[in-house]
Amino acid sequence: MLAGFIKYSPTWKAVAVSVTGKSLIFSESVAKLLGRDSYVSFWIDYKLKRMAIQKENEKDKDALHVFTGKHQSNYVRVSNIVVMSAIKRLMPHWTLDKKVYKAKGTYDEASNAVIFDFLNAQEREKHGRNRTRQD
Repeated sequence: MLAGFIKYSPTWKAVAVSVTGKSLIFSESVAKLLGRDSYVSFWIDYKLKRMAIQKENEKDKDALHVFTGKHQSNYVRVSNIVVMSAIKRLMPHWTLDKKVYKAKGTYDEASNAVIFDFLNAQEREKHGRNRTRQD
């Protein structure tokens, strides 16, 4: 009866990724969807400006071990130079040294992947240690 449905916890937050100059920051919901101890691969769609993160088998040579059950934070940060270079090529107009871009994701159960639409990403000023927040 519930075929095709995805069970959501009322405590889940948005399925999203924030892109900074040095890393991708995945919301806790992404980790919950893909599993707490996951190996993943990254996929880039240059034509439609999208990125996908797909759960993989740990034996896959291209898989990264990014989600771990020991991680106690509400998010997962991935700092991988190859992935970040691909993002910078995908969105060359983004000013990642000054701004953070947040893209919402959609879970695709058939491929066990979360797809992020960078064309509709929200941008905000970066608020680092040496910067003051201006609202």
